[in-house]
Parts: sequence; structure tokens; C-alpha cells
Amino acid sequence: MSESAIINASPAKIWEVIRSFDGVERYIPMVIKSEINGNHAGCERRCNIQLGPNQTANMVERLDSIDDNTMTLKYSIIDAPPPFPGLKGEVKVSDHEGKSEVIWSGDMPNSDKETSMMLSGIYKTALDGLKKLTED
Repeated sequence: MSESAIINASPAKIWEVIRSFDGVERYIPMVIKSEINGNHAGCERRCNIQLGPNQTANMVERLDSIDDNTMTLKYSIIDAPPPFPGLKGEVKVSDHEGKSEVIWSGDMPNSDKETSMMLSGIYKTALDGLKKLTED
């Protein structure tokens, strides 16, 4: 499952936001608060997320790898309410005619159509938020 967007900002600017692995609440509205214990492979990001009008939950993501040459970040959700545990995600930034193409993808074991649609919505919302945060 993946979603992509063309963002009117340089790949370096987008990559700076993605690469930091911090402040995800600035562009993903369902994240109320996040904190990280580093920005290197193996570090963790703890997020408090909004699941519904009166329902919040905690989620822990592990940064699996960062590649500055290909502007690719990979992460895994290691603790969260269902259906999120086990998700392996990737965010890739590349140049697209002077703008940025951002591809956000995820692989979740045993996901059904409803879960895939939910993930698609989350990725689209994240990409829209990233666009609002970074566009020139």
C-alpha cells in the first residue's frame, strides 16, 4: 500500500523534516504529541495518537534505517493498538522537475481491505500535512 504526492518544495527541505524523525505532529493531525530518543537507526519515537472523538492511544515506532543518498527512511511500528503493530513503513523523497515527489508506503501483515483503506487515508493526510508545512 502506498500513496504519493508532488510537493512544491525542494527535496532537501522535505528530507530535513522526514529525516529528523521528530515533530511528526506538525504534519500528521492524528498525532497529538511525539518524542524521540535519538534520530539514528534503532531509536524510537513515542506518539500519543487520536483514534476517535474521545479515544487516544500510545504508539511506539522504531527507526529502522535512514539513507541520505536515496532520501529514504524506514520504520516499524513495534507497539500500538490493532491493527498497527507489525507495520513496516517507508518514506522516500526524490526530485520531480524541481519539486519533490514523496512516496509513503507501508506493509502490514494480514491486512484486509478496510485496514488498507485506513492506511491509505493516514498516508494521504500525512502527505497533505507535509505539503502545508513545507510548500514555498
